[in-house]
Amino acid sequence: MILRKTYSETLAGLFTIIDCLLLIPILYVGILYIIPMFVYSGIFAFASLFSKHYVFGIGFFTICLAVSAIFVYGVRLMNGYFKHSRGKLDKNEVDRLWISTIVFNAIYFFPSLYLNLQCWLTEKCFLDSFSNSNNELKAISEFSIIFILLTMWWAFATIAPFTALLSTETNDNEQ
Repeated sequence: MILRKTYSETLAGLFTIIDCLLLIPILYVGILYIIPMFVYSGIFAFASLFSKHYVFGIGFFTICLAVSAIFVYGVRLMNGYFKHSRGKLDKNEVDRLWISTIVFNAIYFFPSLYLNLQCWLTEKCFLDSFSNSNNELKAISEFSIIFILLTMWWAFATIAPFTALLSTETNDNEQ
């Protein structure tokens, strides 16, 4: 008997593939920029904890932990997509996976949508004021194709899990 994949499992497989493709540039940027920044920030944070300016150390340490937590949570979601695309999650785990996906991607989608709308409607882009000095910021400027594509991905990754949640409800009713 051949079991057909549900819409939710197919969407999880698509999310797995796209997450793997997005992981390649993240690893590249991580090796060149983020890991040295963490080492520098970690040393700075540790050293400043023992000085009279310990608040800056706590701030740097908090930022390092937050970025690490976001990366780990993203990898955890990718693992959930992989398991769900293979049909190894029960209904509660699938619901939790899609709700977590909605929240995780909405955190990025709504600020980027705001920046894109602000830039398109007023033609005054927030990141353009920094682009004269930093070449890296030009790549994520609101007029950049990279930023627009990321915003579209986050929109899809925020809206598509709603349809997957609805499809699991209808699949349960059919059985």
